[in-house]
Amino acid sequence: MKTLFFSCMALFIQFTDQKIEKFLGVNINELSTELLHNTLKEGSIYWILNKSKEEFYGHEYNRIIFTTDNKDVIESIDLIFPGIVLDLQKKLEEGHYGKANKNFIIDKVEEGEEIETDFAFLKESYIALKEDGPNTDTTPFLVYWYKEKFFIKLLFDYDNNKTSILFSVNKEPTP
Repeated sequence: MKTLFFSCMALFIQFTDQKIEKFLGVNINELSTELLHNTLKEGSIYWILNKSKEEFYGHEYNRIIFTTDNKDVIESIDLIFPGIVLDLQKKLEEGHYGKANKNFIIDKVEEGEEIETDFAFLKESYIALKEDGPNTDTTPFLVYWYKEKFFIKLLFDYDNNKTSILFSVNKEPTP
């Protein structure tokens, strides 16, 4: 078995220097042992905090989420950024990925019921999206890039003041 990385720091450096999608389809057990020891795991989901303060396209992300299939093969990688990082779309387009295929904006929001759990009160929201034209000045909510073997989903979560970028194997995404 080939070890892809030697430390947690090496993984974060790889994300900043090279295309992140190369990790899709890799067995998560091929990542460094140190990385996996610094991971919270629930089922097929692995959470890793960015304690080394590394960046992706010039923005510090605070965690990485790997999702695997039943054979521990990485199906998606999600980087979570604090705050709304609107220039990330432009940086991805000017970087390796080219112009986004689809942009969605919020059309309508409907508030749902409050849900009480053991840990928090949650409130459901139903968000209707509409596709936005390529040359408008509207603020995006969701942006997609469709590539041959993977897709990218960029989400601007205004309510929770965070941005996430998901790299996933090529299954048709839903808005």
